Amino acid sequence: MFLNRFVLKVTRITDQLIAFISSYDVSGLKDYWNHLDKRFFQRLDFQHYADVKKMETCLFRLYIVHALQNSKQDKVVEFFEKYASELQQKSEWREWFGK
Repeated sequence: MFLNRFVLKVTRITDQLIAFISSYDVSGLKDYWNHLDKRFFQRLDFQHYADVKKMETCLFRLYIVHALQNSKQDKVVEFFEKYASELQQKSEWREWFGK
């Protein structure tokens, strides 16, 4: 019984993340991810938290790729206008900024 409830919640969380990406709602995506981070992820041990941070990077890269594939350059520009200063300081984003 417990496992079924957990799976349903994970599915709902995943569906919500995909919905934010599909609707090009980067602010909603960021806010929802921050909520998950504060509520769940920050309680993890270092190794698992590092994996979550990699997932975060992949999620935001997926947002960019999805926008580009659907000719939504304005959404890509919006993303980098909002988050470039934050992301430029992260090593995993350096190649995306040509550094």
